[in-house]
Amino acid sequence: MPLQHPASSTHTMQDSRLIALLRTLTRTEQRELRKVAASPFFNQRQDVPALLDLLLGCINDAQPIPDKAEAHRQLYPGQPFDDHRVRMAMSFLMKIAEQYLVHTAFLADEVKAKTKLAEVYRQRGLAKHFDRAMREAQDVQASSPLRNAEFFTDDYYVQMEQYRFTSIAARTAPTEPPSHQRQPRCGLLRPKIETSLPAALAPGRL
Repeated sequence: MPLQHPASSTHTMQDSRLIALLRTLTRTEQRELRKVAASPFFNQRQDVPALLDLLLGCINDAQPIPDKAEAHRQLYPGQPFDDHRVRMAMSFLMKIAEQYLVHTAFLADEVKAKTKLAEVYRQRGLAKHFDRAMREAQDVQASSPLRNAEFFTDDYYVQMEQYRFTSIAARTAPTEPPSHQRQPRCGLLRPKIETSLPAALAPGRL
């Protein structure tokens, strides 16, 4: 199979899903995505934020999107062209961009975010944390002026999470033994009382 030349159309980036996504970002979203790509928590590769800077620079300046060969020259100067290496950088960047979009969209719905936080606290057995997160979710839900499908969906998840917590609390609550197995406290105290009475007042002397 003949090797493809780096200038081949198969090395274009212009029509990729990544470029289409990046073109939709606002300047604020671009800044936030740059921070995410540079964070070791989300990314361990140095070429990913460099690729993002390269592509956003072209988009913002209305410059042509470089092909993979040109991107390779800028990302890995002095190294032989490796199509797979560029595609991997693009793939990682696409994944990070998608995670960023999901994260921001999720947090934008405060009721869902607080309810999910309550779920995390419930799973970790943090009852006080759970109660606070649920109160905040319920307060946000109650203050909503809308009563549409999204409102009732959120309301369902809030109530379901509260139900799960209450059910677990009921199953794990300590229970008292049956009444026939319980000894009255007065019975436990009687021997001590009797031994402390004067001999003239002890049972059998009265």
